[in-house]
Parts: sequence; C-alpha cells; structure tokens
Amino acid sequence: MANTKLFKNGNSQAVRIPSELAY
Repeated sequence: MANTKLFKNGNSQAVRIPSELAY
C-alpha cells in the first residue's frame, strides 16, 4: 500500500502498475 501512495503522489499512470500488486 505504501508503494501505491508514493506512486499516486508522483504519477497516476504509474500507480496503475503497483496497484495490481498491492491489491
């Protein structure tokens, strides 16, 4: 979840990749 938070702050598209791993 921490990774998604960091990515969300930086790039919305980037969060899409880690989002799958987090979920």
